[in-house]
Amino acid sequence: MINLMLDDGLPYHIIIDELAETGRGLTPQSLTKWLQSGYEDYLKNRENIEEARTQAEFAADLLRELGEIDLSAVHRACLMVASLQIFNAIEEYGDEALRKMLQTKPTSWLSLVNTLCNTVQPIINLENHRLAAESKAAATSGAGLSPSNSAAAASGPGVSPAKSAAPAGCVLGDSLVRVHC
Repeated sequence: MINLMLDDGLPYHIIIDELAETGRGLTPQSLTKWLQSGYEDYLKNRENIEEARTQAEFAADLLRELGEIDLSAVHRACLMVASLQIFNAIEEYGDEALRKMLQTKPTSWLSLVNTLCNTVQPIINLENHRLAAESKAAATSGAGLSPSNSAAAASGPGVSPAKSAAPAGCVLGDSLVRVHC
C-alpha cells in the first residue's frame, strides 16, 4: 500500500495519516529509507513484469502473424531462448557466482539441471503428437498402415516402440548420471 501511495506522489505525512493504525511507528525517516531500498526493489520488479508482459505480447502477435506453424519449432525456439538467458546470466555474474551458488546451496544445481531436463518432455510430447497425427492422416487417406507399421511410425525412424516408451531424460556429458523428467 505504501508503494502505491508513493507511486501517486503523496507526501510522507499524508501516507502516515492514511495508514493510521497499520502505519504505527512509521516516520518520515523510515519512509525515506524505504524509498531508497524497498521501493527501488518494487520499481525494479514492476519494470521486470512490464518487460515480460511486453515480450509475451510480442510473442503472441508474432504467432498470430505466422498463422499455421509447427508448435514444436516454437517450443524449440523457446528452449533456445531460455538456455541463452541462463548462459547470459552466467556470463553476466561470472562463473564465480555459479561456484558460490554450488558451495552455499549445492541442491540449486540439481534444480537447474532438472528444470532444463523438464523442458525436454514437452518437445517429446509434441513430436509424438505430430507423428501420431501423420500416421492417422496416412491411415485415413488410404495408405493403410498395418498396426505394427503404425507403431513403428509413431515411435519415429530408427526407434523401436519399446525404446520410445522409456522415460525421457537428459544424460549429463559422458557420465552415467541420468536425470529423468
